[in-house]
Amino acid sequence: AAPTPHARASPGVNTLLTAFDAFAGMARNTSEDVLREVARRKVRGVEDAVLPTEYARAGSGIVRLIGERSPDLVVMLGMGRAAAGLQLERVALNLDDSTSPDNAGEVRRAMPIVPGGPAAYWSTLPLDPLAEALQARGVSAVLSRDAGAFVCNHVFYTARHFVADRQLDVACGFVHLPRGTDQRPRPDVTALADAVEHCIEFVRTHRTPG
Repeated sequence: AAPTPHARASPGVNTLLTAFDAFAGMARNTSEDVLREVARRKVRGVEDAVLPTEYARAGSGIVRLIGERSPDLVVMLGMGRAAAGLQLERVALNLDDSTSPDNAGEVRRAMPIVPGGPAAYWSTLPLDPLAEALQARGVSAVLSRDAGAFVCNHVFYTARHFVADRQLDVACGFVHLPRGTDQRPRPDVTALADAVEHCIEFVRTHRTPG
C-alpha cells in the first residue's frame, strides 16, 4: 500500500515532510519519531508522510505524494548511522548500491535509479545559509556531500528527478538525523523536531525553485 499522511494540513499547505520507518532490525527510526513529533504540533502548512524503507515502494510513494499534494517545498528526513547532528545533504546520486537489504529483502548493487538520467541532482534548499542559521540557534548542523546509495538517496534522487523532469516550482532536499549508538545517547526528539521546524520556516523564507 502507498504511504498515507498522518495529518491533514491547514489551508494553504505548501510543505511536504517525509520520514522512514524502522529498518535493519532496529526498533525505531529517528526520522519517524521526529516527524510524528512535528505532526503532533500541527504546524500550519505542513503535511507529513512516513515512507517504507523499500526502494520500490518508497520511490513510487514520494512521486505520488508530490503529484497529489502539489507542495512548494519537500523536506525528506532519514536516519544517518554516522550523523551526530543534522546532516544537510548536497547531492542525490543516480545510484542504488548497498550490501544492506531494504525492508522487502531487496539488495541493489551498482544500479542506476533512472537509467539514462543525470548522474546527480543538487539539493535546491539554501544549504549554506540554512546551516549557518541552525548553528546560530545552537543546533549541530553540517553540510554533507551526498545521501549515500541506500533508500534515503533513492527517494532523494527520485523526488528531484520528478520535480526536474516536470519543471515543477518545488524546492527539494534531504536531511539526515542522528540515531543512538553505544557511543551516543538516544537523540533528543523534541530538540530535533524544533530544528526541523526551523529548517522549514527558514526555507519557506529563502525558498529556491526546483
